[in-house]
Amino acid sequence: MGLRGTAMYVTDLQQIRLVALPQTDGVDQTTLDVDTSLAGLAYRTQQVQRSRDGATAWLPMIDGVERIGVLMVTAPALDDGLLGRGKALAGVAALLVVSKSSHSDLLVETERARAMTVQAELLWAFLPPRTIGTSEVTSSAVLEPAYDIGGDTFDHTLDDSGLHLTVIDSMGHDLASGGASAAGLAACRAARRSGGSLSDIVTSIDQILDTWFTDRLMTAVVAHLDTSDGRLTWINCGHPPPLLIRHGRVLPQVLDREPDLPLGWGFLR
Repeated sequence: MGLRGTAMYVTDLQQIRLVALPQTDGVDQTTLDVDTSLAGLAYRTQQVQRSRDGATAWLPMIDGVERIGVLMVTAPALDDGLLGRGKALAGVAALLVVSKSSHSDLLVETERARAMTVQAELLWAFLPPRTIGTSEVTSSAVLEPAYDIGGDTFDHTLDDSGLHLTVIDSMGHDLASGGASAAGLAACRAARRSGGSLSDIVTSIDQILDTWFTDRLMTAVVAHLDTSDGRLTWINCGHPPPLLIRHGRVLPQVLDREPDLPLGWGFLR
């Protein structure tokens, strides 16, 4: 392809560092800072970044709209033709990383800076991709503390009518709270995939908790954004209200309203 060398870097779990995948010969630095490095700039902006000498370029690795990492390519002189080949290679690399990550712990281990609690391990296994989107809407989510989440989780998905969003917080910060949130997430998906409304979804979660996790309550926001007209519909079950942010500013109290009771009481039948 005319390239002298390549190296793949994937983002860590908290998207703070870019970590070189093993067996990248000739790469001196195994981690790069997302906020201060040229590689990090390529990752943040999803734009190709070149070194001053023109011999190294950093190419974003993207799966749909989700950022996976960056591909470093080197050559004596990176002209447009070589960069075009590098971009194609970065696309293939992203596809390989995503498709093979379920068959090996290599990527998971590379993404982690330290050990994860059992309840966090449970919930991360259930989570969807952190970023999804179309030409009309993008949804992105993070969880902190990433290695020690208890009952916090989220879900988002796209369909013909728009974007479905769910944020869940189960009472407690232990394995039982993680199990309750995982069950709540499963109940949410089961109801939604059966064509259920937002009311059906919260009722399904409430019944699951009341039946199997009788000592647990859960707050949640379940929402749907209609991308045809921009209308947001939501149900707030004891959770802090959503925030509407425009041009970097929070518009106060726009989405405030009296929340419903937390889930798990068994009142929704």
